Amino acid sequence: MSLQMRPLTDVSPLLNPNQPKCYILQNRQQYRSCYVTLADEAKPIAAIEYQDAYFSFFKTVADRSRAEQLAAKLLNKGNSLVMVEIPRGVSLWIHELDAQPVLRQPKRRGDRVSSDPVAVLGVNGNYRPCQIQVPDLDKPLTGLVYANQYYSLLRMVRDMAQAQSLAQRLISRGNQALITENSYGYSVWVWEPDAQVLT
Repeated sequence: MSLQMRPLTDVSPLLNPNQPKCYILQNRQQYRSCYVTLADEAKPIAAIEYQDAYFSFFKTVADRSRAEQLAAKLLNKGNSLVMVEIPRGVSLWIHELDAQPVLRQPKRRGDRVSSDPVAVLGVNGNYRPCQIQVPDLDKPLTGLVYANQYYSLLRMVRDMAQAQSLAQRLISRGNQALITENSYGYSVWVWEPDAQVLT
C-alpha cells in the first residue's frame, strides 16, 4: 500500500474515518504539545494538536523508511497519523478521535482575550531552573520547575507589557504561561506537560 501522505497545504478534512491520512510535519511551529484524556486511560497522556485534532505518541524510529513502514501498517488499520521529523529520526503520533484536551481553553469567535494578569515570579521566586526534554525535540530545552510543573523558555523581553502580551497570546491558545524577572528584563515560559527533567 502506498502511503497517503498529505502536504501541509492540504485542506481536506482530517477527521474522516473512511479515509485515513498521514501528515508529515517538519518543525515544532506546525503543532502544539498538550495532554489529552481518553476513555480507556485513567490518567491524561502526552499528545500533540494538529489541525484541531489530537494525536497520542506511538513510537520514535531512527530512519524514514522504517517510519513509512509503520505508517503504512497504521493506515491499513484505519488510523490517521502524523509523522514528525526530528534530528534523531521520525516520531509517529496516532489520531485519537475521542480525545479530550486537558486545560485547553479555546478562544471562541467574539470572545475577548483574557486580560487577567499572568503570574510573575521574582528573582527569588519559588522556582528553580533546569534542563528539560520533550518527546518531539532532540535537544534539551532551557526550563524551570514551578509548583511541580515544567515550563520551557519561550522568549526574553525588555518590558512587562510585552511579556504580558506574549503570555496572554499563549493563554488564548490554550497554553499555561509564566513570567519571571531577570537582569535582562522578563522571561516568558510555556507549560510543557510531557516534559522530563534532565539530571
